[in-house]
Amino acid sequence: MRVADAGRISMSIPLYFRAVLLDAQNHVLVGSPAPGQPVQVLVDGGLLVF
Repeated sequence: MRVADAGRISMSIPLYFRAVLLDAQNHVLVGSPAPGQPVQVLVDGGLLVF
């Protein structure tokens, strides 16, 4: 994974920044995925909501 992509994923705080979507080959998707396309949704895991 590119360092720039990893940095962008770490900034994906819900409600502030859009989540990063990865395709089946672990490439960052730009825009919306195609209907039925499997994707992984990545957001910052350091957020805890009560």
